[in-house]
Amino acid sequence: AQGQFGALRAAAGQGAVSAIAVVSARLDLDFGSPLYCEASVPTITVTVADAPPERLAAARAAGDVLIAGSGQVDLSLAMDGLMSRGLRRILCEGGPRLLGALAAEGLLDELCLSLSPKLLAGDAVRILNGPAPAAPVNLAISSMLTEDDFVFVRYRVIAEGAA
Repeated sequence: AQGQFGALRAAAGQGAVSAIAVVSARLDLDFGSPLYCEASVPTITVTVADAPPERLAAARAAGDVLIAGSGQVDLSLAMDGLMSRGLRRILCEGGPRLLGALAAEGLLDELCLSLSPKLLAGDAVRILNGPAPAAPVNLAISSMLTEDDFVFVRYRVIAEGAA
């Protein structure tokens, strides 16, 4: 199904439906889920060469597999592999470890942040979890929207030395 944005995507030279890539070294994934079984475009599983062999076989049976390193996913190789498949615009939705790794490797060019009008306590990690980037990642607001006291901010990464 093209959805409401199919024509806009086609006009931009993109497929009618965006591809989804899932990053996992252990492949502890449900390959029988709609994400794999009902996808309009085969789901890409990004993993490592030394992933459990039976899980790797299941991933290959469920869709496209992109091998990006061994031990842990090499995100630079993963991005190169996705781009070689024609995926030039990559939206990453993940947790603090994945976001931290992308920032540490200099692979982040934009950050979309949603703020809820609720304060909760707990011991959650920061928005980035993992190795620190070589230098702080400087951001500038690209756009900001509000609705029902929620705030949606889109930041762009400012290249080091740029203003």
